Amino acid sequence: MATTLDIDLLRTLAAIADTGSFGRAAARVHRSQSAVSMQMKRLEALVGRAVFVRDGRRMRLTNDGRSLVAYAGRLLAVHDEAVARFAEPALTGSVRLGSPDDYATNLLPMVLARFGALYPGVHVEVRCGGTVGLRAALDDGELDLALLSRGPGERDGVVLLRDPLVWVTAPDRPTHRRDPLPLAIYPPPSRYHHAVMTALNEAGRAYRVAYTSSDLLVLQGAVSAGLAVAAIARSSNTLGLGEVGTDDGMPALPMVTIALVTSRHAGSPASRRLAEEIARSFADSRAERRAERRD
Repeated sequence: MATTLDIDLLRTLAAIADTGSFGRAAARVHRSQSAVSMQMKRLEALVGRAVFVRDGRRMRLTNDGRSLVAYAGRLLAVHDEAVARFAEPALTGSVRLGSPDDYATNLLPMVLARFGALYPGVHVEVRCGGTVGLRAALDDGELDLALLSRGPGERDGVVLLRDPLVWVTAPDRPTHRRDPLPLAIYPPPSRYHHAVMTALNEAGRAYRVAYTSSDLLVLQGAVSAGLAVAAIARSSNTLGLGEVGTDDGMPALPMVTIALVTSRHAGSPASRRLAEEIARSFADSRAERRAERRD
C-alpha cells in the first residue's frame, strides 16, 4: 500500500458512497464519469485492495471499500477544517437558524460544534419551534435558515433527511392496545399533529388526547411511563421506546422529509457557510447509516 492517500480520491469515494452512483458522484465533484472511474482504479491501486465489485450493471462497495469510506469521512472533515481555518479570511457575523425541537436536540449539536470550531467568529442563534411558525419567521426575515418538514407540493430547500414517522410506546406496556387510544401529541398547527389525526380518523380508531406539548421530552416521558403513545420521527427516538405499526393494529404514518430552506432575505457569507456545513454533515450521516445497514 502507498504511504499517502490523495485527498481528491477520497472526496470522490465519499461522493460515490453518498450519491449511490458514479454518475451522480461525477456531477458533485465536477468531473466526467470516466474520470471518476479512473480515480477509483487509482485508489484501489494505492490501497492494494478491491474497493468496488461489479454487481450486475452496478458497482458496489466491498467490505474494504466501506471501511475506507468511513476513514475518508474523518480525513475529509479534518482536511476541510484545516483549509477553512487557514486558507480564507476570518469569517464573522451572526446567523439565525430555525429548527424543530426534536432535530435541534438530536441532530444539530454536533453540526454546530463543528461549525463553531471552523468559524469561531460567527454567532449562531437557534430558534426552536414547529414548521408552520418557523416558515412564517423565515418568510418575514426573522430567520436566515430553517430546517422544515415539507408539506404536500413543497419543493423548496435542500433535502437533508427522509425520516419515517413512527408510533412509539413503552417497551413493557401494551399502551397501544387501549381503547380509546391515549395520545401524547404535538399541538396544532404541527404537521405531525395533522398526520396523526388524519391517520387515526381514516382508520376509524377511537382516541383521546392525554398529553399535549411542543416539547419532545415531555411526549417521550409520557410514553415511557405507559400513559400514552406518540408519533415521532424515528431519528428522535433517543429513549429506546418501542415501535408499533400496522401489524400491531396501528394505522400507517407518512414519511417526513426535512429540508434546509434559506430565507430570501439572507445572503451573508456566514449563513451560506452554515448552510453548506449542515448539508455536508447530514450527507455524511446518511452515508454512515447506509454503510451500517450493509454491514
